[in-house]
Amino acid sequence: MTTAEAFMEFKSCLDTAMALGLLDSAQLDELHARLAEGEEMIGRYMRMTEGCSLEQELSAIKEQVQPAMARFQENDLVIQRENEELAQVKVQIAELQAR
Repeated sequence: MTTAEAFMEFKSCLDTAMALGLLDSAQLDELHARLAEGEEMIGRYMRMTEGCSLEQELSAIKEQVQPAMARFQENDLVIQRENEELAQVKVQIAELQAR
């Protein structure tokens, strides 16, 4: 039984209780109001958890970030090589200035 079906069945039971004289209209209204609040809370919870766990979100984020991380690593290697070349050029400049 789904949540919606359970709520409909409970509403039907409330209406039956009212018809049998077990509840007056004020009590019925109060129970209907509380039931509506419960439905709303369950609806919010279901929307929050619907088909998406933290692990799934993390996996999706990792997939999205992976190409950027690969480019970052490539760029980091290029920068390291350029820094090494720059250091060599600085040494050569210092040697030429010393002459």
